[in-house]
Amino acid sequence: MRPKVFLDSKGLLMHMYYRGSDPSGIYIEEKNKTVNRAQWGFSNLMEEYIIPILKDYHPSEIIAAWDGGDEYRTALFPQYKAKRKAAKKLIPAAELQQIKVLENAVKTFLAFIGATNIYADGVEADDLLAALCKAYPDCTKVIHTGDADILQLADEKTVIFLKNEPVFMEYKGVPLNLIRLEKALCGDKSDEYIGVRGFGPKAWNYLVENFGHDGMQEIEQCIVTKDYSLIEEVIADTGDKVLTRIYELRKDAEKCYKLATLDPSVCYGFRGKTLVWPILYVRVPNRKKAHHIMDSMGYHDNREALEGLFPVETLVTEPNKHSAMNHFLENLEFTPYVSFDYETTDALKNPDFNKALPKTAKSDYLDVLSSKINGCSFNYGSDLQYTIYLSVDHKDTENVGVDMVEMCLRAVQDKGIPLVAHNASFEEQVTYCNLDYKLDKPYDTMIMSSYVNENEDAGLKKLSERLLAYDQDGYKETLEAAGASDMGELTGEQVLHYGCDDSLVTAVLFRMFQITMRLEGTWQFYVDKERAPVHVLNDAFETGVNIDFEKV
Repeated sequence: MRPKVFLDSKGLLMHMYYRGSDPSGIYIEEKNKTVNRAQWGFSNLMEEYIIPILKDYHPSEIIAAWDGGDEYRTALFPQYKAKRKAAKKLIPAAELQQIKVLENAVKTFLAFIGATNIYADGVEADDLLAALCKAYPDCTKVIHTGDADILQLADEKTVIFLKNEPVFMEYKGVPLNLIRLEKALCGDKSDEYIGVRGFGPKAWNYLVENFGHDGMQEIEQCIVTKDYSLIEEVIADTGDKVLTRIYELRKDAEKCYKLATLDPSVCYGFRGKTLVWPILYVRVPNRKKAHHIMDSMGYHDNREALEGLFPVETLVTEPNKHSAMNHFLENLEFTPYVSFDYETTDALKNPDFNKALPKTAKSDYLDVLSSKINGCSFNYGSDLQYTIYLSVDHKDTENVGVDMVEMCLRAVQDKGIPLVAHNASFEEQVTYCNLDYKLDKPYDTMIMSSYVNENEDAGLKKLSERLLAYDQDGYKETLEAAGASDMGELTGEQVLHYGCDDSLVTAVLFRMFQITMRLEGTWQFYVDKERAPVHVLNDAFETGVNIDFEKV
């Protein structure tokens, strides 16, 4: 798996907004103060973080965590960040408005280049970052932040960049694995809790010198487990005053340890009657909309750095099939997964089949077993930026043979690359009926959607509209626009965008659902248990099922 990049977004945004003075800032007469514009912060953020990150990572690998509040820690400690909140009330309205404009611009820009935004109501981005790290335990992770609290997430798989500088092993003399303990005992001025009263850097250094880092870890375990027998033994033997202070004020140490600890569990649950869970803000990558945001922010540089990020659709016909196939095969080496989708026509159009259907299904029934392939789209690429549509049976088009579809499917599965479809049962059945080839455990975004929210419509168009705010072209509208009655009556050019769009949207939803399922701990179960049954169900659909009515 390619590395993931996690952004502590609001912290980075504020750091860039307040960095330096905007020469075109907004003067506030009643405050006799000039404030920076949103454009200033956007330009700084692009130059300092976004553009450099995009040189090494793909947008689909970036997850931007946003603050949704601090209700959890405020409930633990009402004075949490109290002075900071009071100071915010004194910020001029014009300045707050610029920050709001900047935040909206950054969120939307990231979404339209293909990154993922995530937040949870009442939850700090710090805890979301902890949840993301837990969700990707075996994946290399890079976190960009301006907050030293995040350093506790560092491990052999996770590198933290603090204000764009990598931090390894220790920070200001404190080993990264002891960051939580140091804050619990010494306090955190920025978050406004004091730790254990009377305990400061001098006491910390004393403990390190006398007990070493291993001993500090044992002290931490006493606080975590609330089992202080080890500390009690040392106090009994030595009368150590510093340990005695921690022991006597252990309730303070425990509370401050909870405040200092980034906790994935607070991202889910109920706050009173309010359901708390992470919300993802994802969009289909769109060059025009990304450029519009850049223009609105007065940022006109580095467009070339974005050029390879946006969707490219290609119609594959007889004249270009060899170059298209070579491009497909070459890019499979860098493709995390491939989504695909068929366009078909009912070859039999059996009137008896239609007659037997319930009235609610008559208008758009689909006889899967008699569906013949008109074309097939594949979405692929290092950032899933390419989608090809293989025209197999469209009018007035130099169609390729259906064997090219099989070649593409086999190439993907032979390399062990995840193959994704929306309603994989249909795609597998059509594949077997037309190509006599059975897919190997495809991933199905329709089933995955039920893991995310089983109470919503799982149709691709509905999911696209609800989750991506993206209106896809409809099947009937596409046919009516060309005066056609089925897909075979469309040319390859007429069906190109419609055909490619389903694969692209499926790819975006797969990324989105996988993040949610990893966070919720259901991903591995889905991978292990949910993909294989499609074969059994399709065999039953094709050949029928013997029912023992006596047992029933």
